[in-house]
Amino acid sequence: MKRYLLGMFLFVMLSFGLNDSRPEAKTQKENIVYADQVSWTEDGFAKVYVRIRNNQGMMGYRIHIRYDSSQIEVKKISQGGIMNQGIFQDNLGQKDGAVDVLWSGTEDMKKNGVLFSLSVQSKQKKQKEAVIHLSSSQEDTFNEKWEDVELHCNLIRIDGKSSPQSTSKPEQKNEETK
Repeated sequence: MKRYLLGMFLFVMLSFGLNDSRPEAKTQKENIVYADQVSWTEDGFAKVYVRIRNNQGMMGYRIHIRYDSSQIEVKKISQGGIMNQGIFQDNLGQKDGAVDVLWSGTEDMKKNGVLFSLSVQSKQKKQKEAVIHLSSSQEDTFNEKWEDVELHCNLIRIDGKSSPQSTSKPEQKNEETK
């Protein structure tokens, strides 16, 4: 009787499509690393909050940051609020136009929100758009089962419209930081 019930349960689950392979379902399971829209302040400064959404859980990551060092300078990297446990490091100042951010903990961190922030200074007056490229190191990005975790990193654009303050908002107490 137990086998019959188990067989019926599996049949019903598969029949109702819990093994959904539609593209929309796949994108909801992707770890997306991104930043909100950012603009230069009048004095050529921008604060970029690098966030994660659809976080499936990770115990460690390494994110590579590349940028045109003739246009911008990354002045400071700060740990995000959801990364308050574990070890957070960067190698800012070691290589021109590139920096790595490394974090590791002792268990999966599954929150959505700010991973880290970048304080960026323009090197040109009335800087037009600047681009920051993010990518992850697959061998250094993993969960507590030591399985690879794939991060889908979006391009960050800082637009040329200056504003009194950067338009990228800091962490908010909403669904992204829970």
